[in-house]
Amino acid sequence: MFEISLFGKLLSTFSHSYHLNNTVDRLHWNITTIVLILCVLFIGAEQQFGQPIQCMLPTHLDQNSWTDYGQYYCFTQNTYRLTDNQTLPSASNRAKLHLNVNYYQWVPFFLTIQALCFYIPGWLWMMLQRGCIFDMEAVVREAICLRTMFKFEGRITRLTNLVKYIASGLKMKMKMDRGRTECQMSRSASKFSTLQAKWCKHPLDKKNGISTALYLFSKLLNVINNIIQLYIIGRFIGFNNFPLTLTKMQFTSSYFPLITFCDMERQTLGKVEINTFQCVLMLNFINEKIFFMLWYWICLLFVLSLTDFIITLVQCLRPQCREALIKFYLQFLGLDGVLLLRFINNHAGIKVTRDITVGLWHCFRGFYQVIFYHSFIL
Repeated sequence: MFEISLFGKLLSTFSHSYHLNNTVDRLHWNITTIVLILCVLFIGAEQQFGQPIQCMLPTHLDQNSWTDYGQYYCFTQNTYRLTDNQTLPSASNRAKLHLNVNYYQWVPFFLTIQALCFYIPGWLWMMLQRGCIFDMEAVVREAICLRTMFKFEGRITRLTNLVKYIASGLKMKMKMDRGRTECQMSRSASKFSTLQAKWCKHPLDKKNGISTALYLFSKLLNVINNIIQLYIIGRFIGFNNFPLTLTKMQFTSSYFPLITFCDMERQTLGKVEINTFQCVLMLNFINEKIFFMLWYWICLLFVLSLTDFIITLVQCLRPQCREALIKFYLQFLGLDGVLLLRFINNHAGIKVTRDITVGLWHCFRGFYQVIFYHSFIL
């Protein structure tokens, strides 16, 4: 029961769907990670509790004790493969010809590293965005709660508090930006300290887009991760030439041979007897199919992630796309505010987004009246 509960907690950790993502992000950070973990558990269970290898022993060793020992020995001490019409080579020649097969024990660890590579970009995005002016995850989660509230007074109260929280963060950013602008205007008339000089040189802060930059960075990590994994898996399963892969659907199975051989030294009276076994690695049949499907799945993810990164980059950086989403108080919202409204609209619905937008509009008008008044007095 403890193992089942531990597995449930682990699976829930990787499958927890944060609200600051889209479908392509969830395919990377959640779906692919869960599938890889399930593959790790399946292959690990087959190695520990199943029969990953079956060997044919000589007649004088064909006993239960020797059979079990020989199969365990060959599985842990590696095997070697032979090509067609090839005789049994010596141990030194096997090393020179690269015939040894010793990687199948490491497949669960390899898949675990792959799962972490898919999970880390989303985890980094969630951790880093919490250090910004406001926590977008908490805002979207609260907006989802508003969608299911029907009591008028309670909904208005929570909506007002949520709008105040978002507006306070946006106002703080605008005050910081205004302070930096004044800092730059007076830089020629006075000398600033090193800290003040650095404070005036952050373009992301001026554009009010730190969270947007972090989100784009996580999507870029998805693209890079797919490229690296395609290369590694291609080498692992024998796709030596990627351009030919699209036209030639066959690949060599030398990386996952089903028939292998194993040499076992057995101490006898006065001499060392070497026995050669022929083995069937049924686990390689499973490994071959897993990596074959995984390679094409990551190809699909690469196309989706690259397209999604370009679309998100255009939406965040082109003024026309931002104005198409919301045409007023764009300077007040900034890049992070627009990105937050997209997340709220995707997860909480257009009605909650409209209510929050109206509330922010009132905060925007009041805030800018104060700014314009002080600018006129000065």
